[in-house]
Amino acid sequence: MNSKLLSILIISVSVFYVVCPAWAGGQVTITAQGDSRCFIGEKITFSGTNTDSDYTYLFITGAYLDPDGDKLSDPDTKAVTGNGGTFARAAVTGDSWKYTLDTRGLDLEAGAYTVYAVSEPKNKEDLSSGIYDTASIVIRKPFAEVKVSDTDIRAGEKLTISGTAYGEPGTLGIWVFGPGYWNGAGTGSMVTESPDADGSYRYVIEGEETSKMDGGEYYVLVQHPMYNDQLDLITKPGSGDDTIIVSERESSDPVFVVWGSSAISGVDALKALTRGLQSSNIDDSYEQCSFKVEGMTENVQSQTEEKTEKYQTEEKEQPQNVDNPEDDQPEKSSGNSIFSALADFLSGIFR
Repeated sequence: MNSKLLSILIISVSVFYVVCPAWAGGQVTITAQGDSRCFIGEKITFSGTNTDSDYTYLFITGAYLDPDGDKLSDPDTKAVTGNGGTFARAAVTGDSWKYTLDTRGLDLEAGAYTVYAVSEPKNKEDLSSGIYDTASIVIRKPFAEVKVSDTDIRAGEKLTISGTAYGEPGTLGIWVFGPGYWNGAGTGSMVTESPDADGSYRYVIEGEETSKMDGGEYYVLVQHPMYNDQLDLITKPGSGDDTIIVSERESSDPVFVVWGSSAISGVDALKALTRGLQSSNIDDSYEQCSFKVEGMTENVQSQTEEKTEKYQTEEKEQPQNVDNPEDDQPEKSSGNSIFSALADFLSGIFR
């Protein structure tokens, strides 16, 4: 083989490897679905291609994780080169792969992360000899929005509490406190609502219920279960005259009494509940708002004042005769007029 032919062969092979890198050892790609953002509790899907092996191995790096990577599906497990069990794994079919990560229950803080897809079980430290690709994602802290249909209502009017819960929680806690009022008193337990598939929820206090409410300020708190997807502060049966208490799920000690002889209500109950939710033993989050109720007494008084004001306005609008004040005097009866004339006649005769 002459030198010219050999040179052409070497150039051809080099060009082939540049144009067709898959034949030069394969390729791996990865993309995250949507805008690469998700709330803890939601699912996120990764997909891509792999022309180098039958499986794609996945690990993650980011805040509070091992710098060389942790197992994608279990961030508490360090990714170890050569140990496939320390990586999440996706089978390759027709050079394509897909992996769905359920973030519910994962020990991840909110923040930015990098997910690695590798053709063999190698962590970040050993990727100089590996075939891989990366995708950036953002994990967000779940929460619940809350609003009321009206911030001022009259007793007997319906009120709707609604919002959107992020992170796909299975259940939300709905608390309403007011003067001598707790919305769970009727059933003897806390009120819960399950959001719809899109995260929206709705809780209605009917007019029959608000008609029993005293006038004043009422407080709404929506409790989100967060990472463990369970409400950690709940109601339990009390003892003696304290029939219902609020307590941590794994404890029998009351945080406060919500119904019974020593129960607290209104803003005091709200403060006690928020203090309990801020405990280091609880990961639940909460959002709150408020509304005012014009009670039946205030309602009747308001209607009376409106009628009085209307009557006084009508009195002022009555036309007044200012030309002759005597015209305002009531007319004398016709009988009195006859007797008066007769008296004048007789008086004239005997004068």
